[in-house]
Amino acid sequence: MPIYESNPYQKLLLHNLKALGLDVQEGGSGVFSILRSVICNLGADAIHLHWLTPFLIGNSKIRTIAKSILTILQLIILQLLKIKIVWTVHNLKNHENRFTNIERFFSRIVAKRADAILAHSESAKRDIRNAFDVDDQEKIAIIPHGNYLGYYKNTLTKEESRSRLNLSPHNFTFLYFGKIRDYKGVQELIDSFIKLNKSDAKLIIAGKPNNNEISNSITYKARQNKNILLVLQLIPEDDIQLFMNAADVAVLPYRDVLTSGTLMLGMSFRKPIIAPRLGCIPDVLKNGGCFFYDPEDADGLFRAMKLSMTSKHHLQNMGDRNFILAQKNSWSLIARSIFKIYQNHLSDYTPSN
Repeated sequence: MPIYESNPYQKLLLHNLKALGLDVQEGGSGVFSILRSVICNLGADAIHLHWLTPFLIGNSKIRTIAKSILTILQLIILQLLKIKIVWTVHNLKNHENRFTNIERFFSRIVAKRADAILAHSESAKRDIRNAFDVDDQEKIAIIPHGNYLGYYKNTLTKEESRSRLNLSPHNFTFLYFGKIRDYKGVQELIDSFIKLNKSDAKLIIAGKPNNNEISNSITYKARQNKNILLVLQLIPEDDIQLFMNAADVAVLPYRDVLTSGTLMLGMSFRKPIIAPRLGCIPDVLKNGGCFFYDPEDADGLFRAMKLSMTSKHHLQNMGDRNFILAQKNSWSLIARSIFKIYQNHLSDYTPSN
């Protein structure tokens, strides 16, 4: 908990945990959702937290402090009831950078209260330890992010996808895919693409902006170049293949990141990646499937994009390498690893089948 219906990460994890015989119930994101989930599921052995933002962040400083205190009190009650607490850390702070000092303070308390903390990579584990003052290294387990193989339709060829998007088969096509927030660096991506000044290059930006200000900013920038295709909306699941298969390379121009589902999505569609050396990305892509750049270098993204265009003969091989890596991160294996963590903290628990 909290459960986000649109997030395949949780759907796939839930499905595979249930396949192991676990009785897994979904929890909400309201102020008292943690305690309510336990009351509605008497006999619960553990609660598994994911994103803390809805439990900690309010629309004012006072509300943020109040929500955070109520959340900690609920966790204390859980501990008194001998209910174990597991926390998968997807990010170190909320995406909008609201009340981050307060959030960091209470996130550290959650980390201390948690019986187990899950990180998606070695670098994420290190960042979590430093951010939340976790002294016990054994408390943090590394569980990789699962792949999306077989979840999304993938029947269209590159030619069919480009035809549907009115793109030439000869264009070199960059793709940014996913929700658009400030920290994801889409504005810098547009600037770098314009700087390339390549008439045979296309940039697709497909995803829903987080607010009107971001939408207006991106739309204004994109007007400067007719080779930028904007699809500023939530992309239906069946249409994701359209954009992924049309692209030569997927770009993750993030200013800040701990872990990334979009990275695994691109790998699941055999895409080579352009990304900064940040967070989990260097840990995941150790096989030469990425054009890395230094996030502190103002021209780093531009140079990585330029390099990808001169490396066309390597792209297929890079995408294949990423696909092979993605195959290793099956949800069945991930669920089994998480189940073992549950078992380690619930020594008397056995699944129902």
